[in-house]
Amino acid sequence: MSFARRAIASIIRKPGKTLILLVIIFVLGNIIAGAVSIRQAATNAQVLLRTKMSPVVSLGFDNEKYAALWEQNPALEIEDIALETLEKIGVSPYVKYFDYSAKVIGISLSSGFSSSSEDPTLPGISFINAIGVNNPEIVDLKEGLIQLVSGRVFTEQEIKNLTYVALIPQEMAEKNNLSVGSVIPFECGFDTEAEKPRTFDFEIIGIYRAKIMEGEFRDGIYAPNRALNEMNEMANNEVLKDPNVTESDYQSILETFKIYYTTLFILNDPTDLNAFREEVATLLPAYYTVTVASNSLEKSAAPLQSIREIVTLVLCVAVVAAVLTMSLLITLFLRDRRQEIGIYLSLGERKFKVAGQILVEIAVIALMAITLSLFTGNLLSGAISEQMLTDQMAADQANVGQYSPGDYAYRYQGATATEQLAESYTTSLDTTIVLLFYIIGFVTVCVSVLLPIFYITRLNPKKILMGGELEL
Repeated sequence: MSFARRAIASIIRKPGKTLILLVIIFVLGNIIAGAVSIRQAATNAQVLLRTKMSPVVSLGFDNEKYAALWEQNPALEIEDIALETLEKIGVSPYVKYFDYSAKVIGISLSSGFSSSSEDPTLPGISFINAIGVNNPEIVDLKEGLIQLVSGRVFTEQEIKNLTYVALIPQEMAEKNNLSVGSVIPFECGFDTEAEKPRTFDFEIIGIYRAKIMEGEFRDGIYAPNRALNEMNEMANNEVLKDPNVTESDYQSILETFKIYYTTLFILNDPTDLNAFREEVATLLPAYYTVTVASNSLEKSAAPLQSIREIVTLVLCVAVVAAVLTMSLLITLFLRDRRQEIGIYLSLGERKFKVAGQILVEIAVIALMAITLSLFTGNLLSGAISEQMLTDQMAADQANVGQYSPGDYAYRYQGATATEQLAESYTTSLDTTIVLLFYIIGFVTVCVSVLLPIFYITRLNPKKILMGGELEL
């Protein structure tokens, strides 16, 4: 009888020991299968996240650099980034989408209208966050932060020319019974001659719903930069009509209510970030820098990397534990089979064939246990890893540095990254996971059999049959 047939017969003849070994390998296999499945899922999610998620950056003021320059020259004045420079950076080959937004202070809904941002301490006044746009396609719409419910986006002519048109949030439209084509009045500044707030009538060309934005940007209005700038300039000019305002006071007011722009650049690929930094560095004033939004690939993938490190450690510990446990268990089983092995050896069977029989026995049992644990381990890993990912994302989100609420890239923090990360992460059995698990499983089994095989090679058939043990 060949050693392979003897191995099958031994498995059938000793169901108790077969079952014990099967259960142990099955339990250890579940741990290994779960770790392999989670690790591969995290790896796949990182790759998928790269295709879904482009880096979000803006141009910000570098206080540390400015402080260092100011020490050398206390008369140093802050230089604004010219719009021509922004436009030049915006056409970089590394940029997928680009826009800049005028920041205007003091816009509110006219009396009789309401929004979700009403201040209870100022009844009847609803201050509105205005999001100036220069890109008629609206980057937030392209990137999925908002969804157009009705109407349309801006045209090139509406952006370039002075036109008072706007997209408003769905909640504001429903509260005020507005629709596309309606006119909604906004107040900015004070009309001295009429002795009342200056009103600007905007035509509603679109209504949107915020999908994943949080905070003040959920109910902001989108309007062309030029229209917002005109509102701000007219409000500032009203100050000159006040005889009590001196020229120095006026200059101070202009500085306070100065129009400035926040920028937004969506890059094509995370690997473009360093090249984009180098390209931009030659165009920006010395104290400006590229600021990476908190949903960049590195920060968004941090929970995945943490999970990979944890499960890699678990996988290594599980493999070592499996090798030690199975080696000792197989060695104990073989000690009970000394007489059987002694008979094989005394009849002239070569030791490598006896070792081959043992290897076949373990391999057959391991194949059944590994196959079963592949499916159960994957099911368990799905539930466990999703909770791990949720906890890790919550912990990382709590440690994320915050943008200024006025920054254009502010609304790209957290929510976008979290949603895309959750969508990208799934545990499922694919060819890579199955092959990887079987390779790790059988390598573990083969290593586990090394000690028992060494035990067999030290056996002397004569001493075994006479009741002896090992030949030392």
